[in-house]
Amino acid sequence: MPLNPYADLFEALRGERDELRLAVRKKLVWAYSWAVPGADAVAELARASSIVEIGAGTGYWAWLASLAGARVDAYDIAPEQAPKWYDVKAGGPERAREHGDAALLMVWPPYESTMAAEALAGHGGSRVFYVGELRGRTADDSFHEALDSRYRLEKEIPIPRWPGFNDGFFVYVRR
Repeated sequence: MPLNPYADLFEALRGERDELRLAVRKKLVWAYSWAVPGADAVAELARASSIVEIGAGTGYWAWLASLAGARVDAYDIAPEQAPKWYDVKAGGPERAREHGDAALLMVWPPYESTMAAEALAGHGGSRVFYVGELRGRTADDSFHEALDSRYRLEKEIPIPRWPGFNDGFFVYVRR
């Protein structure tokens, strides 16, 4: 992967005390993303012909996917947040239905929020890229239940994890 400053910073902190890493994480989450993209996850995104990302935040994952060759439309309810890595447009979960068979990408959807479930319900494509914890600190029960009942887990790709977190990059295909 040609460029991934977040992963570079994550690696630079490896070996430091967990307390320091977690303190730095708070700043990095604001500047980049809740999850650290790994090279294999970005390569998987690049295999999709088109992606719609809901809850894109800074657009960091969209930016990396686009650098790797994917066409990405990214949306967030607060697209004016800074810093910006990609052109994130205003919009919420309703925008998922506007992108036909594009793969749906959601990175750390808000905990106990219906946003992820609403995006999944409106999604017309067959592929979902979900980055977060399985029934952990991301999304709500209705999202995880819909994902489990309507999709099958095709693969899990490990990503760099902060201490105390259990997130991953999960690829789902509609049943």
